[in-house]
Amino acid sequence: MMIRFLHALVILLLFCLSTYDRILAGPLSEPNPKERSQACHQSALRMAAERYVRALGNRFHFRDVRCSGRWAVVMGEINLPQPAKNGPEGVGASLIFRYDGRAWIHETSSSSCGRFDSDHPERKPEDASIPDELYVLGCLVG
Repeated sequence: MMIRFLHALVILLLFCLSTYDRILAGPLSEPNPKERSQACHQSALRMAAERYVRALGNRFHFRDVRCSGRWAVVMGEINLPQPAKNGPEGVGASLIFRYDGRAWIHETSSSSCGRFDSDHPERKPEDASIPDELYVLGCLVG
């Protein structure tokens, strides 16, 4: 009896640990159209950005967030663990996130910004998936 209880407890603990990041990153249920704007919580995006940068071995200092639909750009500063002597301690960064209905997922600029046109950098490429409102912040700044 005790072994079954411990086995069930271990399974429950493993399940909780595997979903921990998604719980912190945002709501677990698919938002209905009225709730979509509620998915853009500053605290959830701050935690998602901090967790992403920490996984790379750095620290993130949150500054601001801008959202459009299921997309967000989180702006801040990435502090390097061991900055170069007389060099900057951190660099400005704009991180792109997409809400998948359960959590904020980091998107690379190469996958969301499309092919950059050096002749017209202000124009959003046709193959870019990021919304127009976030293109400059997410793809051209930081």
